[in-house]
Amino acid sequence: MNGWRTLGVPGLAAVIVGLAFAGGALSGWVEHGPSTSAGPLPVLTTAPSTTSTTVAPDALTALKAQIVDDLGVDLTSQQLDPNLARRRALAASKTAVATRHALIEQAWAPDQVARIEALYDQLVLHTASNPTVPSVTDAVFVVTGWQSVAVNGPSAQVIVVGHFRLHEPGNVAARPYGGYVSAFDRTWTVAVTLSNGRWRMEGRSAA
Repeated sequence: MNGWRTLGVPGLAAVIVGLAFAGGALSGWVEHGPSTSAGPLPVLTTAPSTTSTTVAPDALTALKAQIVDDLGVDLTSQQLDPNLARRRALAASKTAVATRHALIEQAWAPDQVARIEALYDQLVLHTASNPTVPSVTDAVFVVTGWQSVAVNGPSAQVIVVGHFRLHEPGNVAARPYGGYVSAFDRTWTVAVTLSNGRWRMEGRSAA
């Protein structure tokens, strides 16, 4: 399928360019605005609400911040070197695999880590082999607004509207903007569990 992204940095006019999605991946990402989730979303017994009545404001702020960080770290874990001639070999190197796995372990719940590592190891190499897909070296998730937050003890599920800002240093069209590309907003559903003091993803999907 095809998608549209905007190029730009704050204060500059956005330039809209069309880019092709390949096998559910965009610019080296396994899931950038996915139509399916990379993990099953657990069913929560607490109905979604715009605020939580059972979580202190500071804890709610931390929950949201960690979910935003998880989404950015998740996409960053799928980074590719800008050198198209070498990026597949580099993506398969011990250093790259170790970095990818460390980021996955930071963003994902322990029960999902092995599955996500195996999935990303395979799909990152597949994407790296496609010279038409630009390399992304870093990603951050930018929130437009929170629609709902539901907390049930050590589990939570949120619906958040936002987009990713990607760094594509090898993308010629993005060079006037420092190599940064921003996707359009999508509505994300993210399920997390609390593990070792951090909220980590069990699954996420976007519409």
